[in-house]
Amino acid sequence: MDQKDNMTKELPVIEEREGQVIVNPEIDRLEKPMEVILEKILPDIENGRYDLIIGIDASGRLPTLATNKFIKYIYQEKGYELPKTIFMAGAGMGWMGLEDNQISSALLLKKEKIREYLERFNSKKALIVEDTIVKGSSIKFLCEILAERKIPFDVISVSGLKDKEGLGEKARVLGAERIITGTKEGIGIYGSHHLGGVIKNEDDLFSRPAKYYSEGIEDEIKTQETINQARKDVDIVVSQLVDWYKSKESEK
Repeated sequence: MDQKDNMTKELPVIEEREGQVIVNPEIDRLEKPMEVILEKILPDIENGRYDLIIGIDASGRLPTLATNKFIKYIYQEKGYELPKTIFMAGAGMGWMGLEDNQISSALLLKKEKIREYLERFNSKKALIVEDTIVKGSSIKFLCEILAERKIPFDVISVSGLKDKEGLGEKARVLGAERIITGTKEGIGIYGSHHLGGVIKNEDDLFSRPAKYYSEGIEDEIKTQETINQARKDVDIVVSQLVDWYKSKESEK
């Protein structure tokens, strides 16, 4: 399969959604922080620099889906090869300020699993997508391994809650080129696992579908309906972001 065929198979669907309303307010509040973030990374997106997007589950699932679709839309327009997108469970990736000999054996095992998994990907530049960042503990192992492999990366997060360290210092400690946040306030995405559709355990490398934790068929159906609506809401946000991008382009 040539590159064109592969791109066609994976193209994001950006539909007109006039008259449709976002049901979940947490997702409705994604648009403005995402605009702030995307404004700052547009040069990298427009030049096709990101070839690996890493979403941090569980709460980072929805921002990653939105980021992924937006980037793929621009890559499609410019004829770039589409980036790979993967998801990893963020909990238990190590604590800032601790050496490996101070971290539990279970967490160190997770670090090795992350290292083995990332060996599958040869990236020129990665983009880590979070929902909320304070110290960066949840992505510490991931950042260390990317740095070890000399893969440059940016970190974007919808919310950057107040911390004594500035983003520049956090980026230095984590080895990121930049950490970019959309707002200093929480918007309700953090902890909204019912919308993301996945649940994580601290020692797991990947999250698990939330429907597996349903109590009976009726609960499973309700869970899936919630997830489906959240995906529709994300698509509306992406359409709004694409409209924002097009308006910027028309002003050039």
